Amino acid sequence: MYLHRLRGLNPAELFGLQHVHWRSIFRVVLVFTVVCLVTVSLVAIGVTHWLQSVWPDLQPQQLVETFQTSNNLGLKVLVVLAAVVIAPLAEETLFRGFVYGVLKRYTDAPFAALASSLMFAIIHLHVGSLVPLCVLAVLFCIAYEITGCLLVPMLLHMIFNATSIVMMLFSDA
Repeated sequence: MYLHRLRGLNPAELFGLQHVHWRSIFRVVLVFTVVCLVTVSLVAIGVTHWLQSVWPDLQPQQLVETFQTSNNLGLKVLVVLAAVVIAPLAEETLFRGFVYGVLKRYTDAPFAALASSLMFAIIHLHVGSLVPLCVLAVLFCIAYEITGCLLVPMLLHMIFNATSIVMMLFSDA
């Protein structure tokens, strides 16, 4: 509403949602899902290995620990809903749609991608996840740049979080 009335900007056009090309979105999401999962997993393994030598008692993110230790089904369902639907929609709108867009307008795409990705990683408030989440966010920026459509990083974020939750469920078994 604010963007349209006061700034004369169309949010659908601004976020690349006006002319959605589903085939190209599907292809980019498919490729980037593999790239994100492999790259972030390798970075996380390297960072975890290094951090264990420096900070041996580093704990997982609070939400991850709560999810893994809770026996409350309702709480687990809420965490899944928050991680797979709410967080990707809100965080991608804020970080790729707004912060990245504004920074790119006044600087350049590489700086905007790095700065917005670092902000994205920092808000997760976990030292062990800082580098992997920053790398993930840069990949989201690249996918957004390729397609010009905010749905792409949103879908990638949803798939990444859903995959992480499934991996947590199977690692508990």
